[in-house]
Amino acid sequence: MKTHVLLILSLVCSQPLLAQAPRTDVADLNAGEGLVWLAGTVRTDGGTMRVDLGDVHGVLEGDRLAVFRSFEDHHIPLGIVQIADAGTVWSNITSTSPTPLREGDLVLGVRTVRQTGTGENLQNGFLRRQLIRNGDRNGYSSADRVEVALTLRSLVRKQDRWAREKKQVAGSVRSGTITAAKFAALQPLRNHILLLRKYRETGIPLETSIGSTWENCITVLTPRHNVDNPALEADPETTSLALPADQQLKQRIEVIRDATSFILFDRFPEEQNLAVLICAAIEQDNPPNEALWIAVQLSRSQFPNLAEDREMLEEIPEILRRVRLAQNQAAF
Repeated sequence: MKTHVLLILSLVCSQPLLAQAPRTDVADLNAGEGLVWLAGTVRTDGGTMRVDLGDVHGVLEGDRLAVFRSFEDHHIPLGIVQIADAGTVWSNITSTSPTPLREGDLVLGVRTVRQTGTGENLQNGFLRRQLIRNGDRNGYSSADRVEVALTLRSLVRKQDRWAREKKQVAGSVRSGTITAAKFAALQPLRNHILLLRKYRETGIPLETSIGSTWENCITVLTPRHNVDNPALEADPETTSLALPADQQLKQRIEVIRDATSFILFDRFPEEQNLAVLICAAIEQDNPPNEALWIAVQLSRSQFPNLAEDREMLEEIPEILRRVRLAQNQAAF
């Protein structure tokens, strides 16, 4: 095992581009709240449930990832997996998803640049963990060693650049099955996740609005800025960063759900969920131009084409009209 680690270190450090990379300033790292996406897929090799993300990607035992499945032209949340045993480029997992996972299901995680540290922190941490792990537990092939070395070299370079650039969304850490093109195609889903995070931060209860599965996924996909460890450590069963919702709002959401189920009966469940959230959030935001606001929300979801769907742009205001009418009648 020690020989394997030394080989990785020699491959990483022999690259001239890495040696010439500018050192990350502490101030850059302290400002590093930029979001880093982790993306991989579920594997079922030999009947063992795995994800193709491992120690070299910064995924460790106990970390949690959200799982999604592609359906038609969108994604549905399946639940949460926890890393049970982290290898170098793969990890065994346990799942709390009520739906059995399948080969190719998408796994996502997030962390901030600050939580990962500098490129040097990333490299040294990985090599230190590899030296102390049991060789029989973490053995890997020559091909894996090359993959590990190239992945580590790439991430070290990216990490320091992400810290200096200070972008809101810094970048991504992807497994070999998530190509650049495939990750780009996930942009609507990633936008959707950020939109749901925004709604929850304003006090919209996701569990009441669209169910506990989404609530758990968004919890895992929300960085915890007050801890040094990666955001993957968030426990969806015990941790929620959402503001508490009052009973009146919850009752309104129930009315919204009823009206949405009636009007959007022929839409996908996730389209209905989005409509419920938009109708719940519009009263919180109180926009001066509701029609424009609704279109913008749709464009920022995993259904961006709905922003130009005339029927949906008429149906959501109709849901709001029915909800407001029901509220006015209840007031008398």
